[in-house]
Amino acid sequence: MEQKVLFNLQAEQAILGLILTKNEVIVEIDLKPEHFYIPKHQKLYAVMFKLFQEGKSIDIINIANEINVQEIGGHSYISDLAMHGDIFLDKNKIEIIKNNYYKRQLINTFTNVYKDIENKDYNILINELMQDIITFDDDKMDIWTAEKINKELFDVIDENMKQGGKIKGITCNISQLDLILNGFQNKKMYVIAGRPGMGKSALAINIADYVSKTKNVLYFSLEMTAIEIGLRILASQSLVDMAKIDIGRITPEEIKKLNNAQDRFSKQKLIVIDKAGLNINDIIRQAKKFKIKNMLDMVIVDHIGLVNADAETERQRVTNICIMLKNLAKDLDVPVIALSQLNRGVESRGDKRPALSDLKESSGIEENADVVLLLYRDEYYNANSKDKGIIEINISKNRGGRTGTIKLNWMGEFQIITGIHKVS
Repeated sequence: MEQKVLFNLQAEQAILGLILTKNEVIVEIDLKPEHFYIPKHQKLYAVMFKLFQEGKSIDIINIANEINVQEIGGHSYISDLAMHGDIFLDKNKIEIIKNNYYKRQLINTFTNVYKDIENKDYNILINELMQDIITFDDDKMDIWTAEKINKELFDVIDENMKQGGKIKGITCNISQLDLILNGFQNKKMYVIAGRPGMGKSALAINIADYVSKTKNVLYFSLEMTAIEIGLRILASQSLVDMAKIDIGRITPEEIKKLNNAQDRFSKQKLIVIDKAGLNINDIIRQAKKFKIKNMLDMVIVDHIGLVNADAETERQRVTNICIMLKNLAKDLDVPVIALSQLNRGVESRGDKRPALSDLKESSGIEENADVVLLLYRDEYYNANSKDKGIIEINISKNRGGRTGTIKLNWMGEFQIITGIHKVS
């Protein structure tokens, strides 16, 4: 049987040429080297991906440093790709490349059956053909059989046992929260919600500050600037009052503390993107870029209400954003923390402690979030509160885990949230 080769040379060249002229577009190209048919295209795409991971420019000089360019058509071929590649990303061409790859896989399956057609029984051939197609389709669709799940479960249980009771996810240095959540875990979406002034951003920044000392944190701030976030971190690390920093009334001793904090902070793995009006697609693209470069362990979005997304209604906008953030956590295998406002209806109640139903456009958040943390500070509303210096975190939703309320120490002048014990 003559095998027909299915591929689209123009589509492969257009995508590779586009990457050469616009390096960052590679984060939006969901392809693997084997998806390309031409061997030199497979090698070139693999080199491009490696260069991007390493933070290097994808150009002819760096490509030549990675591979003998004669293996990928020579300097002239690479230059021609750059000259004649697409100007804008055409996702239809990505689908054409993928579709042809899957068709080639099917052709290989049918060809193998055809070779055995004279030597094997019809029923055996049909069973083998069906099994190959099912296996191929399962891999394409990420379908898990009970047998496949069971094999992975042994590894998961074994890995959990190796933890020896330790926190599974990324810890945030708030022991009560770490214990209940078992740390911030990969593939999960967390929502921190509260009315203005309750400490949402303070908690998020505290988490980012602690985690970024050892891991890569990408913080999307649609409200505060990167400088404002930096000042809050310096205040918490140095224990210098934020109000004194703002007006510049700082003693020589406090300046020394701030300088020491700056030295520590400069070594942390925190990246802040503080552009207002970000679209959810911008957030996803940037997160993918840092993941490819192995520079992503946690994503924080502050906050959902300011993120743009295509939708006809506000409820649909929030739902779309939450779905996409949840998918981002799963696709990139990182925890995603998103901040959210609460409805004003909280203010009209006697007891202003929030509930899940107080979330703005709550259904989309409730359905997609794995964990919802609702924040409340009684002293904000009651001048004579017995809980001054206390912030309550109500873990109102925790998929697969415990819920309940914990009380933590709130030190607003330093923007610190910590365990109920005193800060040493």
